[in-house]
Amino acid sequence: MSFVLCNPVVTVILLCTMQVFASQSARGVAFAASKSATRKNLHSRTMTWASSTDVASLSSASDPIVPRATSPIITVKNMQSRALSSTSSDADSDKKKTQDDETASSLSDTVVLDPLIVCGPSGVGKGTIIQRYMEQKEGSRLFGFTVSHTTRAPRQGEVHGQHYHFCSPLEMQQLLAEKAFLESAHVHGNYYGTSWMAMETVQQKGKKCLLDIDVQGVQRIKALQDEQEQSSSSSTMSSRFRLQPRYIFIAPPSLATLEERLIGRASESAESLQTRLANAKAEVQYGTLDHFDAIIVNDQLDTAVQEFARAVNDLYDDV
Repeated sequence: MSFVLCNPVVTVILLCTMQVFASQSARGVAFAASKSATRKNLHSRTMTWASSTDVASLSSASDPIVPRATSPIITVKNMQSRALSSTSSDADSDKKKTQDDETASSLSDTVVLDPLIVCGPSGVGKGTIIQRYMEQKEGSRLFGFTVSHTTRAPRQGEVHGQHYHFCSPLEMQQLLAEKAFLESAHVHGNYYGTSWMAMETVQQKGKKCLLDIDVQGVQRIKALQDEQEQSSSSSTMSSRFRLQPRYIFIAPPSLATLEERLIGRASESAESLQTRLANAKAEVQYGTLDHFDAIIVNDQLDTAVQEFARAVNDLYDDV
């Protein structure tokens, strides 16, 4: 090292080399700074153009080729497309939510009716079983009877709104057209019907409806249940209500026993007796083919009443 510093020629060469190196380094730094500034300015110009250009116009075939540095415009277009898609999706979501809210509102306005429907052939003793159950098994605390509509004239002592809702044939036809009845029948020249409103009235008193209905009535109610399950859009009166009935069938020990009971009534002619027996055979066949939730055989009355009460307790959780 002392030799280098003492030799003048070597010293001059070394100083020149150091100056050249310093000059090149300075130019390199200046070039790097200039390159960075150029990238920054290019990016700034690109974003400014992207914000001021109509993105929709880029779909025209006459548009110039977009430089690679200006690709953010394509990104903006895609983002706009996604935004529109998102807006459409949000609209569909809002529509579905509105429909769900309307359905929930409709369901909240629906009155669920869960009547006890008792059925059996004429002469089987179902009326007696129901009466004993209501009187002896606290049935009257849990269940109530509806006031039916009829077109027949009031009998002596009958009170409108208590025994029946008496109405004219024209009024009855209007109610039938409005589907105001759970079930109705035309018997001996007069119409009878159990209205939805009558059932709701019983339920508003904190009780369930107990209905004594024939097999034809049960079949109509089951058909109505199927209609309600298949269609929720209806403007009729029945659309306010949703049926969840329980069905009990009262069966005789045999058709021979039923015939003896009908004869014991002494109220049937030979012709009407045969008609009732023929109907009873068809009704018993229907009633014992898994159409009912429980079947009670009325052989001994007291036993039948106990079995009836036990079946009711099994069919309702809140009884």
